[in-house]
Amino acid sequence: MNARSLSVPQRPLLVRAALGLLIGACVLYVAHATLGLGSAGSSFYEHWVVDAVIGGSALICLHRALIVPSDRGAWAALGLAMTSYFAGDVYWNVELAALDVPPYPSLADAGWLIFYLPAYAGIALLLRSRARRVRLSEWLDGLIGALAVAAVATATVLDSLLHSSGASTAETATNLAYPIFDVVMLVFTVTAIGFIGRRPGGGWISLAIGLALFGVADTLYLLQTAGNTYVEGGLTDAGWPVAACLIAVAAWQPMASADARARHSLTEQGLIGGFATLALGVLVVDLIHPINGTARALAVTAMIAIVIRLVIAAHESRQIELARHAQSRTDDLTGLANRRGFYGHFDEQLEDLVSSGASAALLLMDLDHFKEFNDSLGHSAGDRLLQEVAIRLPRVLPAESFVARIGGDEFVVLLPADTGQHAAIEVAKAIGQVLAVPMQLSGISCHAAASIGVALIPEHGTDRAQLLQRADVAMYRAKDRGTGVELFNAELELVSREHITLAGELRRGIDHGELVLHYQPKARLGDGTVQAVEALVRWNHPTRGLLMPDEFLPFAERYGLMRLLTTAVLDAALAQEALWRRQGIALTLAVNLCGADLLDGEFPAQVAAALERHQTVRGALQFEITENIVMAEPERVLETLARLRPLGITFALDDYGTGHSSLAYLKRLPISELKIDRSFVWEMTSVDADSVIVRSTIELAHNLGVRVVAEGVETLEHWNLLAGFGCDTAQGFYLSRPVPAAELQTWLSAGSEHLGHAA
Repeated sequence: MNARSLSVPQRPLLVRAALGLLIGACVLYVAHATLGLGSAGSSFYEHWVVDAVIGGSALICLHRALIVPSDRGAWAALGLAMTSYFAGDVYWNVELAALDVPPYPSLADAGWLIFYLPAYAGIALLLRSRARRVRLSEWLDGLIGALAVAAVATATVLDSLLHSSGASTAETATNLAYPIFDVVMLVFTVTAIGFIGRRPGGGWISLAIGLALFGVADTLYLLQTAGNTYVEGGLTDAGWPVAACLIAVAAWQPMASADARARHSLTEQGLIGGFATLALGVLVVDLIHPINGTARALAVTAMIAIVIRLVIAAHESRQIELARHAQSRTDDLTGLANRRGFYGHFDEQLEDLVSSGASAALLLMDLDHFKEFNDSLGHSAGDRLLQEVAIRLPRVLPAESFVARIGGDEFVVLLPADTGQHAAIEVAKAIGQVLAVPMQLSGISCHAAASIGVALIPEHGTDRAQLLQRADVAMYRAKDRGTGVELFNAELELVSREHITLAGELRRGIDHGELVLHYQPKARLGDGTVQAVEALVRWNHPTRGLLMPDEFLPFAERYGLMRLLTTAVLDAALAQEALWRRQGIALTLAVNLCGADLLDGEFPAQVAAALERHQTVRGALQFEITENIVMAEPERVLETLARLRPLGITFALDDYGTGHSSLAYLKRLPISELKIDRSFVWEMTSVDADSVIVRSTIELAHNLGVRVVAEGVETLEHWNLLAGFGCDTAQGFYLSRPVPAAELQTWLSAGSEHLGHAA
């Protein structure tokens, strides 16, 4: 049930009619008591109208329990309570009302007092079905309140009942039972309303008023009887039928469930302090001016309950603190230890390992391509994958291993003492195997792959930060090489530190304009005309000189610099294209994109701004993308390309044949060019299979209406063979290596004599 839902039973026509009759009877009786309707002392009004309302209310509550499944037990209990009260009232009217001195207490009192027990049960059942779990201390709060209020009432207002002249012990006990039971019921009901919170619904309000009215009527009756001021048929007597009617109405009104609120310890302490003050006040007054024994007993019992409450509260606070401590060290998604939990455990174990001279191993694991998986199938599927990994890991880990998720898709495993290098690597391989077993996620059969770095204790360090850093270095080595598992060694650390240093220098270099572009021409095989060039980035490092892409792009991607790099390259390329255009040189300029570019929702807007800034003409910019980028996130890539296409940009599929693209996606891509990878072109003159692949690819592309560019054209033989296959464009060292813009202009101005011979 929702935390604030309202349970609203459907009221049959018969129930609506019965409730209407009850309300009408109550109005009739109140008119009799206040306006004198009917004769004074009329048994019809003062006995049978009252009994009809109470009996009818009992039937309505029992009928509610019979035909409505929800809260059946609660309304059955309240119906029985009303039935007991009705039985006592009928017995009084039939057997005792006509007597000059009716016995007291009598069976009528038994019926009226029994009323309270099922009434308490009914309220408790209603509360239990709606409220959050009620702690023992919260039940004690209600009991303490009832005892403290009862002690004060017994010592003051009800004191006269205890000192009534000639009253027997049974009479005195019965006189006190009514108001004390009423006080308990009132506190109980108010506590229930407190749990429900604001807007409890008409059912709770009607029930609370009805039960409170029972208590008020009982108390007034006893006080008026003790003072000889009670008049049968007066307004006091109206309290009981009206109260019964309100309970019957409550049975068919909406009742809210508990408001999920945080504990308010200050409020709880304030309430307990207030009740303690009441009970203590009664005992202090008793020292100065002795009070009746009942009030004293109630106050002492309240103080004992308060002591028990404080002991329980201290225990609960300790349990809550322990739970919070455990929660702070637990990953909510997987149930494994989180980073804090791992740090605490690892530090303790590391201290023991170092002091005892034992060895162990640390495995740091990162899921491969998790971001692409998460973005493709959605975060819920990504969460399910992480949960499945957490379930599978313990299956292959030795006993006493400790596993934690320390963030994102990273998991860490501390293997038990005396785990050596060989055993650690075997465990890491077993993890890879268990993750490779297919799993069903979002209706798709998937498997996870991971890169795992292994660091040994104490061989690779005795400090937590150092061991994690070295396991991280080994893990990235495994990811870069695709080996799955790598053991740390000092050489890896040197390489890692160098990459971190270079990544920082690259970021600074981008900001300081150290990136330079070289351009490689693309020539038409038919006549050798150059209509396009590809922009290739270089890094003019202040101390290392000119660095090629493979010397800095891998760690630029690893450290999240690719988007920044693409932005700088695109801006420089468009500036060069604008300069050439002003000089009368019209060239289409191709720029390579990475996966991060095409997965960035802001990228199309940034490209549009760059085109506007450089006044680039439509068709002058081409983006080259690879198969692997497309297949990692096909739908999102297609969406980005669809947003870029209206800007007048064309697209080329680069390195075709080296990835794992599907023809289904190939025909959906808005590409105008397909670039055959150089690995097929290089050996097509000597390897028949490569020649067949190149020729078939050209035919396929042309059938799809796409031009073909062959990369890696290094000889005249390559050129002529491609021309014979009908290839559209060539790119490679046979034409020109990538050169700076000034050299390219010189090359274009001079023309290409060897291209002329080829043609």
